[in-house]
Amino acid sequence: MNDNEIPDHWEWGELRDVSQRLTSTVDPSENGGKLFEYYSFPAYDKNRAPSLTKGKEIGSRKRELHGGELLISRLNPRKGRVWKVSSSKRSKIASTEFVALELNENEVNKDYLYYYLKSANVTKVLVSKVAAATKSRKRVQYSDVMSLKIPIPPLGEQKKIAEKLDKIFKNVNEAKEAQQKAEEIKEKAMRAAISSLFGSLSAERVKLENKCEIIMGSSPPGKSYNEKGVGKKFLQGPKEFGSEYPQTNRYTSEPTKLCEEGDILITVRATLGKLNRADREYCIGRGLAALRTKNDLNQDFLHYFLLIQDHYWSRVSSGSTYKSITKTNLKNLKVPVPPPKEQEKTVEKLDKIREKVNNMWDGFKRRKEILEILPKAVLDKAFTGELVEA
Repeated sequence: MNDNEIPDHWEWGELRDVSQRLTSTVDPSENGGKLFEYYSFPAYDKNRAPSLTKGKEIGSRKRELHGGELLISRLNPRKGRVWKVSSSKRSKIASTEFVALELNENEVNKDYLYYYLKSANVTKVLVSKVAAATKSRKRVQYSDVMSLKIPIPPLGEQKKIAEKLDKIFKNVNEAKEAQQKAEEIKEKAMRAAISSLFGSLSAERVKLENKCEIIMGSSPPGKSYNEKGVGKKFLQGPKEFGSEYPQTNRYTSEPTKLCEEGDILITVRATLGKLNRADREYCIGRGLAALRTKNDLNQDFLHYFLLIQDHYWSRVSSGSTYKSITKTNLKNLKVPVPPPKEQEKTVEKLDKIREKVNNMWDGFKRRKEILEILPKAVLDKAFTGELVEA
């Protein structure tokens, strides 16, 4: 069945045929002490839950809601923001960048319409209607939203489709939660193995400054940044970190501090102690430091040791307004330095453990990929009649 094909007994309608757009607004600041259930973009992007906000903290007029509406964003429609408004007794308001829809429940099931508005087909249509503004402020007109084509089955079928989608998405969300827990277990298992092996070492501990060159990053002038390949590749912090090596398209024509291929990269501001390895020479900003071991300290051995130093980073950064690891903190870190052959054996053991953990993890990664594409595939089928039993 093609995208535009629906069962013979279904009909095509427009969004305005099954809903009306709310247009009234209120000024929350006129009731400064009142608590509003506020449907804002930051709240949606954070956890899909409205914030409870006092009127005096809201600086402009907002859309007045009654409860039970659907909201669909006309700002940056590619993000697919669609929201169900609760039926709580609190006063409710929304950003005027949301289109607030009061539904005709004799024509459309709210959950059915919610899922349809979340579908890739609707996102595609709205993106094609964008009235250009800036890259971050692209909007569609109200009229384009209200003229969206909607496949309309009989109400009984709408309810069945919504119930099936509820069940499917509940299972998908539970699977995603399990996936997240599995990721945490993988991380803990690897850290436990590292802690066990390092805990069994009887070697003397020495300050890192005696066994390692420490290069603290320094950010180059902002005007030197470019994505044209001019100068050195530039790393600012953890956002450019990959699973093992950095990934960046940013360059600087005025490089300051440089790391070398093979250096350990460690985050030293805000997110503390996250690690990557340099696969080439980079300019490193002030959010990073590079560690380059000397002859009698194995670089991989140090990398594994740094993975279990969370307590140290937390301790040395406590009391600071802005969490950071200083050069002195790095210099003073006590590192076990057994003979080179013992370091190599430790690294070999941990490499084998990591390989086993990663092999087990491959199945979870494939499952994660399926979970990412499954919702779209299910929605595509739902609105061509393929989820309804014959």
